Amino acid sequence: MKRRIISTTIILVSFMGIAGSLFVKPVEDPQIIAQREKMQQKAEETGYGDIEIDNLHRRVADLLPKLGEIVTQNKDKNENVLILPIAYGESVKSISERYLYDGYMYLYTDSEKKKLEKVVIRFTRMMPLGFEFKEERRDMINPTPVFHEDSKIDSNDDISIIYYEFTLTDEQLADKESPRTQSDDENRFKERDKILLKELPFFDKKIALVETYKTWLRRATTKLERKVVDLEMKERVRVQHIMDLQ
Repeated sequence: MKRRIISTTIILVSFMGIAGSLFVKPVEDPQIIAQREKMQQKAEETGYGDIEIDNLHRRVADLLPKLGEIVTQNKDKNENVLILPIAYGESVKSISERYLYDGYMYLYTDSEKKKLEKVVIRFTRMMPLGFEFKEERRDMINPTPVFHEDSKIDSNDDISIIYYEFTLTDEQLADKESPRTQSDDENRFKERDKILLKELPFFDKKIALVETYKTWLRRATTKLERKVVDLEMKERVRVQHIMDLQ
């Protein structure tokens, strides 16, 4: 009897030890904690500046003069913009929730189409399934995509994301007596929420936002470089055709 009690006690103590080890928070290395705090402090001091982002802005600014002919001029808003498609596809969240999405980057330039003044990364997604038509838009905006000639790093804490939404019920979709006009399509989105990098309380989210911006800026820069090569090739062909005397 005593053996059974002792065995049961040993098993119970072992089980409690294992269960306790599962719920005990692991102790982090003090050096890792200090390194993380130092990295966070440096990021805050520089406004989450990034050397690669500055170099990408510089590269885009170098390519703009070679792309002046394909920059669209919006006379109504008195601005010049180059629109680049950067993504499209389908995202599946669950069986009943799936979206068709596309993404564009808007590079706003000065009047001479030589200076980069603003960058907007716009993703639009639409959920065509269910009882309600839903369309969402998210604009990631960098109002100051500048770079410095010296070693100073430009801050990125003014980057923001604005969330827009547009919905229609089945009854509204079936209403053919009042069709939507082009003006309605342009103004159909309503702003629902907005976040600014400097106001985010989470360090990891701030870093994620900067990394996301950098990822799409890389892709856009690659597309611009290909466009420049394509334009140069077309110009070479044109010149060669003109010079072909015989």
